[in-house]
Amino acid sequence: MLALIARLAATLGVPRWGAGAITAMATIIAAGGLLWGLYAAIKGRGADEVRIEIERKDHEAGSAASEARDRLRRCLERGGLPDERTGQCDR
Repeated sequence: MLALIARLAATLGVPRWGAGAITAMATIIAAGGLLWGLYAAIKGRGADEVRIEIERKDHEAGSAASEARDRLRRCLERGGLPDERTGQCDR
């Protein structure tokens, strides 16, 4: 690509130093684009990992709440009184 830019610049009559400057700028822009794309990919990957972890913890919390609700219901159905301090069912 750099050779193509140099040849195009020579065809258009751009001085040799100008062709070098254009080539350097094109290289810097391409490298910047590559780095930006790499940054965006890494950032997106990290966000996905965090989202998955939050979803896992939400699921665990939901399961724990459902289990506690079921224990309370079974305790009350048996005529017991739930003890909030110990988490046990007293009869």
